[in-house]
Amino acid sequence: MSTIFMMRFNDRQGAVIADESTWHLGFKYGYRRSNYGDHIFPLLHKETMQRTGVAAVYAGLGFPSFHFEAAEHARSLLNGAQASFASLQEISNVLFQEYQKVHERMVNDRMRLMFGFSRDELNSLSCQRDGRSVSIKQEAVIQDAKKTATAQERTEALQRITENTGGIMGYTPREGLQSYYVDASHKGLGFAYPLSVFGHGDQIGNHIYGEIAHRMNLHERRAGFDLATGLVFLLEVAVKTAMFECQMGGYFQLVIVDGCAAKPENMVVEIADHRLKLAGEITSACVLELLDRETASGLIRGLLLENMTFAEAEETLFKKCQDVPLLTRYLIGYKPSQERFPGFSKLQQELNTKDAKHDDNQCHKI
Repeated sequence: MSTIFMMRFNDRQGAVIADESTWHLGFKYGYRRSNYGDHIFPLLHKETMQRTGVAAVYAGLGFPSFHFEAAEHARSLLNGAQASFASLQEISNVLFQEYQKVHERMVNDRMRLMFGFSRDELNSLSCQRDGRSVSIKQEAVIQDAKKTATAQERTEALQRITENTGGIMGYTPREGLQSYYVDASHKGLGFAYPLSVFGHGDQIGNHIYGEIAHRMNLHERRAGFDLATGLVFLLEVAVKTAMFECQMGGYFQLVIVDGCAAKPENMVVEIADHRLKLAGEITSACVLELLDRETASGLIRGLLLENMTFAEAEETLFKKCQDVPLLTRYLIGYKPSQERFPGFSKLQQELNTKDAKHDDNQCHKI
């Protein structure tokens, strides 16, 4: 289980970020965290993107093996010689069908392990054993099997099957940038809002983006962001969420979908190395008001979109940082000592300026 942030920057560009944290190794309560770095899967090969001009990625929240199997099966179909599609809806239909097949297979495997028969055999109340038909008559067995088949069994083993969801984001020349959500029962159109967060910290992430959008007027919100600005905002949401969500951890995985790329094969770019880790640390320094936003944005742009080296960006970070010892302590794991949320002092200064004052008499004039 990780947290996934899917953001639409403008009509042709967007990105997805996921952290590595997953909690599926606990024997009973899911208490043991481990890191798994492949929660986002590009669905189309470079040759397919060149041929179709379409890009698509899938992000899975929940049991990693579930999403890996669904993405691999969908990828093999979408990149086949006979594959033909012109919209993200058609791609999402393929993924949704494979998602349901994986769900059904895992449920049947669970039932065969526990009871010796599958869901279809439960419905017919008979199964084949050694060439003969065997009736299923024990009422206690039937009732327990129904709980498994209908996801009413509340065991960790079944939660790994049922508590999964996914999102597809992609670009097509006809639709622009679009997304769909999938789970075992339905598929729905996404991006009613520029940012979608699912998993731990979803309420925190949406609230943080709301603070960003609140500073924008209607025209700015409709126009969206350029790629560099969008990445800065997306990292800000992810980093701030991680500050308050204890179940996030590890490196981030970032996949950019760029419908403006000069070459179709470059429409999907994945970054999950030390550059992204440093970009997150630069964002943290900005959030803690130890680095000005202009410098932070330039470093993030240089690291992720241009040719700035890791060493150059790191050197600039500490050179421009207002309090190097404090930032160093935070980056090695100490919690910053703050009485209020990051950014509060800046907000308070704005409220105390003369521009923030108003005349009560003017407010009542019609």
